[in-house]
Order: sequence, then structure tokens, then C-alpha cells
Amino acid sequence: MPEKPKVQFSWGWIIASLIFGLAFIGFAHIADLLWHWPQVTVGTLTNIGATLLIAFFLFILERRFTRRIAEQVRSTAEEVVEEKTHAFGTRLDDLEARLNERRAEIQAAQDQVVDSMLEDISFDSITQALTEAARIGAIDSNGLTVPASAPNAQLTAHFRFATEEIYRGDGLVIDDGTVPRFRVTIITPKKPNEFGLPHFDVRWEPDVAPDEVAAQLERQMKQRDHLTDSKALDFPLALRELQRGLRLALRDQRAPLGTEKLQSKLREIIGPDWVITNVGLQNLTRGSAWTWDKLGIVPNRNAIIRSKRPAAPDGVGEAEWSFVYARADDQRPRGFLFG
Repeated sequence: MPEKPKVQFSWGWIIASLIFGLAFIGFAHIADLLWHWPQVTVGTLTNIGATLLIAFFLFILERRFTRRIAEQVRSTAEEVVEEKTHAFGTRLDDLEARLNERRAEIQAAQDQVVDSMLEDISFDSITQALTEAARIGAIDSNGLTVPASAPNAQLTAHFRFATEEIYRGDGLVIDDGTVPRFRVTIITPKKPNEFGLPHFDVRWEPDVAPDEVAAQLERQMKQRDHLTDSKALDFPLALRELQRGLRLALRDQRAPLGTEKLQSKLREIIGPDWVITNVGLQNLTRGSAWTWDKLGIVPNRNAIIRSKRPAAPDGVGEAEWSFVYARADDQRPRGFLFG
């Protein structure tokens, strides 16, 4: 803060008022005693001297008086500022406490949702957990993909709860996208002479039991000549893996800064070690990560531009690398550009 300008006083005039005041009074007394001047003259001289003395003493008293007032005002102002600062600090402490309490409540509610989703498996319990994870940005808005069979079968299940717009060929609106739909999709390895990865899709309605959903998926797979895959499908395992993936994503959101495991929103978990996020592929055990660019994955599949799979990392088997790479290729962000 800039220094306050100092007050300048004309001390010469102030001292002069004292000297002249005393001089006038003294001269008036001498004139009266020695020369017997008229009382009018003596009184006038005395009054002039008294006036000068009064001016001097008023200045001295005013200085002391105003100094005391200034000190009192300054002291009062400091007390008010200190009180306000203390009150503001208390409000900040209260705010921090309320924020921490709010975070704890939200985390407890999230844990409750995820922990209870398999205690009462239903449309509501699972979609509630998916909605909360997507709402806070823990998982990709398109849902979460998890293992759905023993590792050697390589089946995956994709759970998605979101709005969708569906039109018939003649333009008739089948679904206008105003109500979120819950879809479960099973993805199986490609069979010889089969185009792309086979997807078996069921829309889980609110009043449908989970065993009926699993039965519908198995029926579709059998109808399309995927008998082995229908037998390998482990729907309870898929639900347990879904819970594990949601826990991983939610806990990563709460991890202290710099200790997060995931580089972005979670898209898929592959066994205990591998995950796919919006950034690319990660191995959580090894701490390794590959962006889409490093993986050589292109945004669009066609006969001219193909993804170029890099060599398997050290310590990773060729079969394992081939599978996780295929899953990353299937999870590619549509329409992304390399930067």
C-alpha cells in the first residue's frame, strides 16, 4: 500500500504565536506599572496576547485530542477487520467441511449403487449404476464392454443405457430417442468366411428378468450357428465383470491427483490386466499404454486403409496381444483424426 503523506506544520508561526502572546501580555503589564497607560490600551494588549496564547494552546490540545480520536478509530477499524476476517475464515472452513461431507455422501451413494447391483439383479439396479458412472464421466457414454466367458472363448458383453433413434426404411419413426434404452450385446470371435465380428443384441426391458435376457442371447447365437459360443457365454460372469469395471472407473475418479490408473473414460476391461479407454489401450499391471496413433488404428475400416498392428510388447504372448489389439480395433473412436 502507498505510504500516507506526512502532515507538514509551520512550527515557526506556532512558536511565534506563543512568544508574541507572552510578549504582548508582559508588555501590557509593564506599561501599566511603569507608565500608567490607559486601561483600554493595556486591556487591548493583554487581549491580543491572550488570543495568541489561546491559539497556541488550542493547537496543542487539538493535536492531542485528534490523535486520541485517530488512535481510537484505527483500533476500532482493526478490530472490525479482524472480526470480519475471522468470520470469513470460519465460513471458508465451513465451506471446505461441507464440500468434504458432500463428496463423502456422493461416494457412499455411488458405492452403494455399484455394490447392490448384483444383490438384486434387475433392469433398475444395473441401469442406475451405468447412469451414475456415465454422468460423472467415469465410463464412455456409449457404455462399457466386459468379458462374458472364460478367456479362451474370448466372448465380450457390451452394456449400454442411452437414448437411440431408430427409423424404418420408409422413414417411419420406431424410436424417437426420448427414452433411454438398455441394450446388452454379445460380441463373439469371427468364424471362417464370416464378415466382421458377430454381434448378438437384446434390448433389456424394465419388466424382463436377467435370466430371460441371457436366454434370448443364447437363442440368437444358436439360430445364427454359434452353438459353441452360446455354450461358452457366462452371463453371470459378465455381470460380475461389469461391476468390477464400474468400481475401477469410479474409484479412479476419486484417486488423488497423479495417482489415477486410467488415462481417460473407461470403454472396456479385458481380463485382470488390460483396459481400453477413450485414449487407447493400457496394461494396468505393467503400467504400459498405447494411444490409437501408436497402435496404428485408423478411424474407418475399408479395404484400402487398414490398421497396422505393431509387434507384441515384451512379455506379452502373441495370442493375447492379437486378441487385445482386435478389441482395441473394435473399440476405435469413430471418425477420430490423428494429431
